[in-house]
Amino acid sequence: PMRDKTLNCFGEEILQGRMSFCDPMCPDPCAKKPKVIIIGAGIAGLSAALRLINCGIDDIMILEATDRVGGRILTSWMGDSIIEMGPKMIHGGSITNSMFSLACMEGMYKTKPVHRVDEADINYLMKDGRIVTEHATQDMVFSQIVNELPDYLFRRSKIEEISLMHYLVLRTQQEILNFPEANRYDTERMFYGLFNSVKGKYGAELEHMCANNLAKMITIPGGEVRIPGGYITLLAPLVRDIPREYFYYNHIVHTIKWSTYDKPRVKVVCKNNEEYCADFVIVTLPLGVLKEKHDCMFIPELPRLKQEAIKALGVGYITRVYLEYISPWWAPGECNLRIAWDREELNTCTKWTKSIGTITEIPGSKHVITFTVGGQHAVDLELITAEELAIEFTNFIRNMMDDNTISYPNNVVVSKWCCSPFFRGSQTYMPIGSSIGHIKDMYDVDTEQCGSPNCPMPVLLAGEATHAWYFGTVHGARLSGIREANRVAKYAREKFLEHVAQDEFERQLCECKRQEELEQEECEQKKKETCG
Repeated sequence: PMRDKTLNCFGEEILQGRMSFCDPMCPDPCAKKPKVIIIGAGIAGLSAALRLINCGIDDIMILEATDRVGGRILTSWMGDSIIEMGPKMIHGGSITNSMFSLACMEGMYKTKPVHRVDEADINYLMKDGRIVTEHATQDMVFSQIVNELPDYLFRRSKIEEISLMHYLVLRTQQEILNFPEANRYDTERMFYGLFNSVKGKYGAELEHMCANNLAKMITIPGGEVRIPGGYITLLAPLVRDIPREYFYYNHIVHTIKWSTYDKPRVKVVCKNNEEYCADFVIVTLPLGVLKEKHDCMFIPELPRLKQEAIKALGVGYITRVYLEYISPWWAPGECNLRIAWDREELNTCTKWTKSIGTITEIPGSKHVITFTVGGQHAVDLELITAEELAIEFTNFIRNMMDDNTISYPNNVVVSKWCCSPFFRGSQTYMPIGSSIGHIKDMYDVDTEQCGSPNCPMPVLLAGEATHAWYFGTVHGARLSGIREANRVAKYAREKFLEHVAQDEFERQLCECKRQEELEQEECEQKKKETCG
C-alpha cells in the first residue's frame, strides 16, 4: 500500500519554521505576562507550572515546604524492592486518564507490557487459620454490589443521604441469603474483609462516607495499572521541562495577603520572613492543611463559600506499612491474603489490626510484604514506634494462622501522611452532609469578594480536593493544576486583547480628530480665499 506522507510534510514544515501550532491559550508574545506563585510542588503544582510555561508565561515561582518535589508521590527502596509511600498504581489504565497518558508518552510501556492488577490472586485468611482459595463468586457479587450503587440510589423513592456502610451492609446481607447455607458463614466474613479493603482505599470510616456522592464519582476504565520503576517516574516529564531556578525548597508559607484591586494583588510571606509578590497565586495545599490553617493563612479571609467547602469536605487517612524479613515465613508468591472478619469482631475489637485489609507481597520481591490501614486507626498506627508495630502485627498474624513460630520483621517502614504538618491526611472523601457543590465552590472564582469579572480573584485553589468528578485522585489533582493554569493564561490573553481593542479605539479616535482638524483647516482656507 502507498504510504501517506502528509504527516512527514507537516513535520518538515514545522522544522523549517514555515508552520507552527499556536496554543489558543497563549497570550501575545509582546503582551505583559502575569507573575504567578505556585504553592506546593506536588502533581497539581508541577502540572500548573508546566502548563503556564507551555502557554508562554514564564515568570513563575514554586514554593515547596519540603526538600523535594512530588508531594504525596514518594517512591523509595526497601532491600530489593521498590515501595510506594503514596499512590501505588494508576487507577484507570486507559487514555482517558492523564497519568496513564503521561506514562505512555514517556515510553514506559514500550518494552514492558501493561501490568494490570488481578484481585483474583488474593485469597482469604480465616480466623481459624484456613486459607480460602475458592472465592470468585463472592468477589464477583461484591464488585456487582459496588457497581450497582448509582442504580440503587436512582431507584429509591426517598431522596436522602445514606452512608456507604448502610448500603453495603444492606446489600451484602441480602446477597448472603442467595448462597447455600453451608457457605454463608465464610461468605459473610469475606464480605466484611472486603469492607476493610474499601476503607483502606478511601481512608475513611464507611459510616461517615456519603454513598450518594460516591455514586457520582466517575470511574475510569482500564483497571489498576502498575508503573515500571515506581510512581515517582511519572514526575520526570514534568520536572524535566521546568527550570531549576523556579523551585524554592524548604519555603513554608505563613500568610497569603491578597486583593482584587490593589497592587500587588498577592503577597506571600514565608516563615523565614521572605516576601514574594505576584499577580496570581495557585494554592495546591492538601485539604488537611487548609482545614487547619485557612482561617489564619489568608488575609483577608477566603470567601465564605470556600470556607464552608473546606469545612464540609472530609480528609481520609491511609497508612502504608512495609515489613522486610531476612527469613520470610511464607513461600515466594504465596503471601497475598485478605483478612476475613466477623461482624462482631469488628464491632468489639479496638486494636488497629482490625483495619488491616490485605497483606500482599511486593511484586518481584521475596522478602517484603505490605498492608494498608485506613480511617482513624491509620492515625493511631503512625503514633506508635516501629518496634511496637512489629510486635503487634506479629502477634496478630500468629494468632490468625495459629503459628507461634512466625518470625518478627527485621525492618519496618511506615508512611507518615496523617501526622505530617505538611499534609495532615492522605486524600479527600465526601462525608455525609457534603455535596459536589462544595468541591465546585473550592475552585469557583465567581464569589462575592471577587469583584468584577474583569478583575478576578488572584487566589486560585488546585489539588485533588478541587476536582468535582475525580476528587481524591492523582488524575484529578493533575487536571486541577492544568485548569488553574489555563485560567491564568486566559486572563492574560483577554487582558492583552482588551489593551489591543483599547489601543485600536484610541487610534481610530485620533484619526477621526485628525480628519476633523484637516476638514476644518480646508474650510478656513476656502473662506480666506473667498474673502480675498
